[in-house]
Amino acid sequence: MAVRNPRLDDVAAMAGVSAATVSRYLNSPEVVAAATGARIREAIEKTGYVQNLAATALAGSRSRLIAALVPDIAQSIFNDTVEAMIDELASDGNSVMLALTGADNRRLTREINMALGRRVDAIILTGIVSDAELRERLRSAGTTVIETWG
Repeated sequence: MAVRNPRLDDVAAMAGVSAATVSRYLNSPEVVAAATGARIREAIEKTGYVQNLAATALAGSRSRLIAALVPDIAQSIFNDTVEAMIDELASDGNSVMLALTGADNRRLTREINMALGRRVDAIILTGIVSDAELRERLRSAGTTVIETWG
């Protein structure tokens, strides 16, 4: 029976554990006893709970979201690269936010700001950021930036 807008506390109550234990399970399941983890998993399924990843990122944890900014995907080289990148990042538990930037610096700036606002763990850029202000913005944000095909 799913609970409308279930919270972490709802899962904890149903599993008979503290909210801290549920949080620990969600972020590092290997540190929670197997039987406890099973009860938490069952409570998550019954309540329909979905972890608020934005809140997790704001709390200082990793967002597990990577921004991939590419000019276009019409060329097969970009398609192949994006597919391989998504497969590799997903195998490590990450999600990829893909944005097409075209050749427009304003669009690139908007997408970089959007990625930073979503507290991504890293930004993968296809090409080099030549705009000095934008480069400084990226540097001062403290987010890992990977430039490819520069």
